[in-house]
Amino acid sequence: MSLRQPEEDLFHGPYIRLTPGSYRIKLEANSSGIDDDAAPILMVEVTAGAIMIERAELNGGALGGSRTIPFFVTEEMYKTAPPIGIKISQLGRADVTISMIALYMEAAGAPGYQAPDRLEAHQPRPFEKGVGEVRRA
Repeated sequence: MSLRQPEEDLFHGPYIRLTPGSYRIKLEANSSGIDDDAAPILMVEVTAGAIMIERAELNGGALGGSRTIPFFVTEEMYKTAPPIGIKISQLGRADVTISMIALYMEAAGAPGYQAPDRLEAHQPRPFEKGVGEVRRA
């Protein structure tokens, strides 16, 4: 998807119940026509209803290839929270092209939140329920 608009949501979903464990979203995107290199141009939010699990603002320097956003689902969230949703919003500061959005499960159970540099070292394993990749053209 390629777009430059005033602030708007580009992607919502998949709204699924994830088992406890470490996950990561892999986003492949590029930007051009950036007004301010330091200003965020994309926002990625992982939520369970009104619960904000993770939020990442990406500027032009963070785009230009692949970006990973890690998050963790606790046992309590699995048992009581609404299904997990991912929202990607563009903030109207650049032309944005998103070529891939993928959800991976890194580790099951409750080992604790893993830092992004450790997640990058792991071999990705697509989420079992077929969410794997969501591609937009």
